[in-house]
Amino acid sequence: MTSYPIARLIETMADAPDMAVILAIACTRSIQSNEAFAGPGIDRIQQARHPQALWQLTRAPFITTSHSDLRSLVDTVLDREAPWIRRKLVTSSLIQLTTGRLPNPESTAAVNRLLASLTEVDLEYLNQLYLWLDLQGDSRILDWLPGQLKREITAGFPHRQKPNISEKSPHADAMSIRFDLERASLDLDVSQSLHGSEKYYRQLVDDGGRGSFSKIEDATAFVLSSTPQSSRAELVNQLLQSHDEGIRWAVASRMDLSTSGGRITSATVPLLLQMLHDESPWVVREALTSVAQLGLTLRPSYLEKLARGVVAAVDRASRQGWPKTEILPAVARLIAANPSISSWLNLADSVNNQT
Repeated sequence: MTSYPIARLIETMADAPDMAVILAIACTRSIQSNEAFAGPGIDRIQQARHPQALWQLTRAPFITTSHSDLRSLVDTVLDREAPWIRRKLVTSSLIQLTTGRLPNPESTAAVNRLLASLTEVDLEYLNQLYLWLDLQGDSRILDWLPGQLKREITAGFPHRQKPNISEKSPHADAMSIRFDLERASLDLDVSQSLHGSEKYYRQLVDDGGRGSFSKIEDATAFVLSSTPQSSRAELVNQLLQSHDEGIRWAVASRMDLSTSGGRITSATVPLLLQMLHDESPWVVREALTSVAQLGLTLRPSYLEKLARGVVAAVDRASRQGWPKTEILPAVARLIAANPSISSWLNLADSVNNQT
């Protein structure tokens, strides 16, 4: 039963969307803190409109075993148009499943339904997860996948060794670098999952509070800076196609390494527009913030394309439940750096539709 003080805090979520995220972080800090939110508390948090609250819950594997009804969590995830959240819950559930921690047949059935929702778009992600578990001596994940996905994974992906980014040659092909970064990111996720959130939150302090993507940001910055400028655009394009939102976020946050001589040219505009079309508002926000922080000015011919991308991104974030505070401050900084872009920006409908 959720305690009375926590129940009162949960009631405030209706008026303060960011409160749902704060509460989700609190209840996933440790198994002990999670117990304080048990039952209706977690059920209410997972129903919050802000997608980051649900993402926070799905990235903590012990939620899949402590949750009062894993079936309802799976239902909520499948109802959202957020494949990145769905993949987080798949990772967490399979970690628990392969270590025998799912508590009952109903939970196992819920995971089977979650896996059945995966499609060919998720193949590279599943291959990464399968290889990671295989290196840990547990490759039973294939037994839980739909038959068609299982056949495509076993036929379409070679087994590779665990990556060591610090030894990666700067002349390696872009696909190989992307593969290694994705594996390293999964290592970080699963390590945090297995060793508990307390260690993770202590690490946030050590990282200066940069957030959960800080280590993959450092790794991405390393490979970008180690790649010759002539082939860097190709690498950025490959990384922006990754299934891992942390890698895409890292590329957007280090646009100083993605541009040529600190300028947005005709060659880099398509990459910037690709970031603005990203499914994760975090990537959009970081791209806009980078443009403003770098003081990059755009030619008039680029401004209208960029403005259209911004309007579409804000509207998409609104439909997904993101509050306006996630992106609009970055848009304001972009306007300050490029005032003439305001001629093409009409955010009234998007802003009015946000909660």
